[in-house]
Amino acid sequence: MQQSNSHGVATFLLMTIITASAALTGCAKKVPPNDARRTDLLGIREDTLTQLYRARETARPEVEQAPGYAVFSNEQAPGAVDGGAEGYGVVINNTTTLPTYMKMEQTAPAGGKPVELKEYRFVIVFPDAATMQTFAQTGWKFGPAGSTATAGKPLKIYRLTHDGVEVTNTVPSTRFWPYKELN
Repeated sequence: MQQSNSHGVATFLLMTIITASAALTGCAKKVPPNDARRTDLLGIREDTLTQLYRARETARPEVEQAPGYAVFSNEQAPGAVDGGAEGYGVVINNTTTLPTYMKMEQTAPAGGKPVELKEYRFVIVFPDAATMQTFAQTGWKFGPAGSTATAGKPLKIYRLTHDGVEVTNTVPSTRFWPYKELN
């Protein structure tokens, strides 16, 4: 009789554990896709800044003392692409530290020839708050030659590739706009 009683207790305990596990699994907080995407983009920002500061120590004070900066990463595998590539990024206002999430698209030049795209990340350092705010609120489009409708001081853009870091003031044939679903 005692054996069946201990068997009954063991069965009861096992069923209790299974029921509790099932209840906890159903109640576990699931991360909404937009929250996960925001976290990913902030992680890309951290990784990119770390990589930039290792390669160019002078970049840290420029980024930190600017009114703000943006970090972008294209998500297109390297290769020749007819239509272009897309990517995502985040603008950080250094005064408020609030992020504005953005999208980007690189387009092939006119004439329909494929463009060679490589994976890269870049950091845009904004020369003034007005330029940063315009970029974050409405986006920009850089033309094929890299020209844009910005006024005032030129941008400083650090482009990070597997080959190193280059400094430029353009991102040719690239359009940026706010990522409404994340903001």
